[in-house]
Amino acid sequence: MALDIVTSYQGFDHITADQIADFQRGLLGDSCILPVGSKMEVNIQTANQITVADGVVVYDGREIHIPYGTSENVAITSGTQGMMRNDIVCLQYNRDESSGVESVEFVTIAGTPAASDPQDPAYSNLDIRTGVFMSQKPFCRVRLDGTAIEGIDMLVAAFDLGIYQLNRDLIDTDWIYPTISGGFAEYTSGWRPRYRKIGKWVEICGAVRPSKNLSVGQDPITIFTMPEGFRPPVQIPQLCQGTLRSIWYFEVSNNGNVTVSRSRSSFNSYDSADTDAWFPFNTMYFVG
Repeated sequence: MALDIVTSYQGFDHITADQIADFQRGLLGDSCILPVGSKMEVNIQTANQITVADGVVVYDGREIHIPYGTSENVAITSGTQGMMRNDIVCLQYNRDESSGVESVEFVTIAGTPAASDPQDPAYSNLDIRTGVFMSQKPFCRVRLDGTAIEGIDMLVAAFDLGIYQLNRDLIDTDWIYPTISGGFAEYTSGWRPRYRKIGKWVEICGAVRPSKNLSVGQDPITIFTMPEGFRPPVQIPQLCQGTLRSIWYFEVSNNGNVTVSRSRSSFNSYDSADTDAWFPFNTMYFVG
């Protein structure tokens, strides 16, 4: 019999970890950091190590805990002089195929070094509820410039369990700042590209400029990619005003790619853009 009443007295121990995980996932979503302790704050210790402070993170309903007053050290492979690299730190879930015993550990997946615009490495983020034996849940991105760690981007949002936020339609992720790619950079610090989700509405805004002279023609150039949960159900097209009389095409696709293309100051040809070119954007869409 599949049907079960979980929170009940049945005369024996019957509540399972899977049942509690499903309950927590229904309340908290696919992933979040709870407002407990140091909220798993990440700090750079050396060029080869970051530290994750105490707190609680939940993935697919599985609660992962670092006790008060303790922390976890995560090793980072040395960078390469003159090259840039993105590493993804994951919390890797493991389930022993014979015993069923579950465990978790931090793992670092190193990206490929590049002279500019390094890309994130691939990782295996699978739904734990389906019974998989291994799943890599993205925790943070470590950005290396040469041999130094340039910065860290959190890849799991914080969640406030205050009673006024238990209504999902009011949950606000706050601004999230993606890593820019495709030969572009933020226009200035005040125009740094960012996105946020409030309930079922997503807003994207900011401005970019080419980091080198760039041909912005028919083919879309991806400047960053929105994560699942922030992607529109259909593509969002927009014609934007650029530098002086130039116009260009901005699009958010349903696979999350945010792209730039078709820059032109006349209708006869597409333009090449130099490092002073201005590509501003602002759009909102509904994801529910």
